[in-house]
Amino acid sequence: MRTIHINGQSNGNGNGSASPVPVVRGRSVAQRKKLTASQRAVLAAKVLDGTAAYEPTQTEMARSFGVSVPMIGAAKKLTPLAQQAVLGGKVRIGHFAKPKLVDLQKDDSVLRVLIQRHGVNHIVDVAAAMEAAE
Repeated sequence: MRTIHINGQSNGNGNGSASPVPVVRGRSVAQRKKLTASQRAVLAAKVLDGTAAYEPTQTEMARSFGVSVPMIGAAKKLTPLAQQAVLGGKVRIGHFAKPKLVDLQKDDSVLRVLIQRHGVNHIVDVAAAMEAAE
């Protein structure tokens, strides 16, 4: 029977004192195609009882939490205060996304929609106020 070492670590360091808790990484479990179901179950049991830690990959985290990997990336970029606001249900991650700039010289469809919604006079007033503020 084959011996499994979790990331090259065993339970002891050879001099009687215990080594740090071994870490099972999601990528390493996925790449170990030759592990039997029994071996995978023992690794899972070790994680559950705290004798091994589990570090899932970003893809595994996304699947577990029902979100996309890019959304996790956006959440990681938030400040702690912004993360707290999202966790509190006050805003969504998209609230902090930077708007994409549109090149109006190439595509004036956005400007056309704004004029239809707000009227030409309002758009001119906003443009004049912006120019005066510069």
